Amino acid sequence: MTIYHKCKSREAARATDISRLRGKTSALIHYVWRANLKALAYAAMETAINSYHRDLLRYVRRDEHQEEVAATLVRNVLTDNPELMTAEMTALMEEADAGDGVVEHVIVSVQKGDDLLGNFEEAVEILVDALGVGNCPVIGAVHADTDNMHFHLVIIRIDIETGEVVDLPRYDQIRGQQALAVMEDRFGWKREKNSRWQVVDGRLILDGTADQGPANNPREWPDRYFPPGGLSAQGRRQEKTYGYVSAERRIRAVVPDIIARNSDRASFLAELAKEGITLVKAHRGAAYVVSMKDERGRKREEQVKASVIRGWGAKALVQRYGPISAKDGSEIQSKTATPKDDNPEWPRYAQAKSQYRERLNAMCQNVRAALSGGVSARESLAVARSACVFPSFEEWQAGVRPPDIGAALFANCGALVLEGSSASHRAQPMPLPDETFFATRTDTKVTYIRRRLGNSCRVVDFGDKVVLVGRTTDVEIHKALQLLAMRGAAVVSGAGFSKREILRAQKVAKSLGIIVVPQKEISQMPAARVETHEPSVREPATDSKVVGTIHRVQTALEQHFNQER
Repeated sequence: MTIYHKCKSREAARATDISRLRGKTSALIHYVWRANLKALAYAAMETAINSYHRDLLRYVRRDEHQEEVAATLVRNVLTDNPELMTAEMTALMEEADAGDGVVEHVIVSVQKGDDLLGNFEEAVEILVDALGVGNCPVIGAVHADTDNMHFHLVIIRIDIETGEVVDLPRYDQIRGQQALAVMEDRFGWKREKNSRWQVVDGRLILDGTADQGPANNPREWPDRYFPPGGLSAQGRRQEKTYGYVSAERRIRAVVPDIIARNSDRASFLAELAKEGITLVKAHRGAAYVVSMKDERGRKREEQVKASVIRGWGAKALVQRYGPISAKDGSEIQSKTATPKDDNPEWPRYAQAKSQYRERLNAMCQNVRAALSGGVSARESLAVARSACVFPSFEEWQAGVRPPDIGAALFANCGALVLEGSSASHRAQPMPLPDETFFATRTDTKVTYIRRRLGNSCRVVDFGDKVVLVGRTTDVEIHKALQLLAMRGAAVVSGAGFSKREILRAQKVAKSLGIIVVPQKEISQMPAARVETHEPSVREPATDSKVVGTIHRVQTALEQHFNQER
């Protein structure tokens, strides 16, 4: 990939301390021109207030790294001696009363096999012309110390004729990317597949469609921000989570043609409504609200800012169609959501994957907090997490299912997880020591350890979940279930338990009026079967509806285990 990178100093850019100006300039020139580590180290000591060249020094010293300078050049500089260059540049900055913010350091890296050495001088010419610094001092060198050859430029943004500071384009990094597209076209360098800029028939083209002017005249290129042509992070997240084509993708596909066909307000809003879209006034500008329904007829709405369509943000829409109200247009007709790739199975897969990852993150977070810490604990948790890989879509269609999270956590970390039904999810853990356990509380958890048994199993209460770490006995299981039962949990799921351990936990749970089921089994039951009334905080569940629920779930589990035997 061809890369343009602008390096920035983290310190204030207006300081004009002579030693600082001389130090930073000296460091950059020696690094770019000669890769002289001794001079770079001296500059770092001389100007300790600036971390810029200390970072450079750390970079060039990495892993016995050796810099290799393959070619050099200067523009608008009187000498090719690094010491004299430093003195000349410092004098120029002092005369202009400019801070070290006028010192620019940019890097251009090309793909392996591209001819940089043969095109070095012309490439620099293209870049400085695009940045508008053609009359400023430029010191450059090609470095061949990596697999991808690259060149560094030190640019002093002071006009050598007028002595005035030269401002870069407002969006100078975008301008640098545009200059790269010109280099790729002129020198035949490889182009990244998804690069936004390209030269076609002598014109600079954005995202394959928008003409930005002649490629050989940067002064005609617009200096502004160009929103990405693809989906935003929110749009990608919506499609990844739910498996349906996002509202943003629908807006990008449908609305531009509607705008092109309709010049009056009424017809524009009416056609939007037919597509299940309405235009509304948002906090900052305007937004489209897309109404959709899934295969079950359930409706949902997504809001997308109007500016996702380039050139047709709130200001342009108001100029064309008039003021935008809080809710405008005709009664909308909800459209059926389109599954990604038009595959009706994809939403089920995407939602299953999203829920699995969400549960994996939550359980790993709880187990990590419950473990004692140390390298071995972190490594075992990392191994457990890496074992929980969700199958690909093709594998999932063939019947492959992801590994059991609880089993992976127990196998690698020795952790068991008990989770209460929804009634207990609103509770915060409170320390409840007794004759058997003493309690230690932190911000998010309460840890119980048996008295007089310092190395026994730890019971770590997170409110909605209880994690048991270590060799577990009935005493620890009873404590964990008691905590969940006191918060109104009628049904508790267990992750990491073997079949024998689940039966043991169920036996312990009978005295508390609750049951324990394997986590994977409770997730397969209809939601109505685990619906509960919320009992008092301190007493186990005894409501008749809860008892009936327990009986039905217990019967279903007994039938399941009898079939397995």
